Order: sequence, then C-alpha cells, then structure tokens
Amino acid sequence: MLKNINYKRKSLSEVLKYYNKKIIERFIQENPSISFKESEEIFTETLKWLSLYNESIIDEKINFNLFIYSDSIIIDEKWHNFILFTKYYHSFCEEYFGRYIHHIPVIDNDNKDSDIETKLSELYGYIYDKLGEETLNLWFREFPEKYNHKIITH
Repeated sequence: MLKNINYKRKSLSEVLKYYNKKIIERFIQENPSISFKESEEIFTETLKWLSLYNESIIDEKINFNLFIYSDSIIIDEKWHNFILFTKYYHSFCEEYFGRYIHHIPVIDNDNKDSDIETKLSELYGYIYDKLGEETLNLWFREFPEKYNHKIITH
C-alpha cells in the first residue's frame, strides 16, 4: 500500500458535491429496472466508496486491503460505469484525490474461505467507523436485497 504519500484528501462532503447526470443516465440505460433517483443514490454511495478507498490507501492505521464484497455489487457496477467515462473519471480522481484510483478486481483466490470472515469483519468495522451504521446497513443489507445479480445488467 502507498503510505506517507501526500495525496489530496478532500472531505467526504466535498466529494459528495460531485454530480454527473450522464453517468446517472447511462447506468439507467444499462439497468432499466433502476429509476433515476435510485441511480443517483447509487452514484452517491459509489462516491462514498471511492472516498473511503482513497483514505484507506493513505491511512497508516489500516493494514488490510479494502474491497467491494459481492453484497455491494451495485456499487462496483456503478464504479465500472463511472470509469467508462474516462475523461470525467480521470478528472474527478485528480481533483478530489490527487491521483487516479485504479479498479483492481478481487479474484476468488484473494479471499479464501478460511480468512473471508476476518476480512469481512475488518471491512465492516472500517466502514462503520468511517461512514456509520446507516451506510453499512445500506451497502450490506438494503442494496443486496434490492440490487442482486438478476437485476444488474452486465
């Protein structure tokens, strides 16, 4: 991990001010069962994820890799959608984080059954500490019920 590097750390409230209607609309085109309002909410949660991920990379106290678990697949799908708008995504990353945030997929071998519970516990704890119980519940209870693999178009 990249520690002790002087990357930008815009506040979460600053990051959440970013808005791009094209990203929201394209996601609806790819996932017609999702409303405009839902797409906006998912985009907001994806911005929160990116902010949290950026912070975790430069946080010296964290000693695990933050990852998107399958329960919050909708955030990963929205991130993919955002990345497709390369010019916007690159500019966003530079402005808010001072660097490009790469998407590195988790491979099945990265999370062996024997340590997945530990990794999930660390992940849940970090999200809870940084973003609160409401976000944790949204990402890992509400979103998985509402947006499963059957709904999401790849």
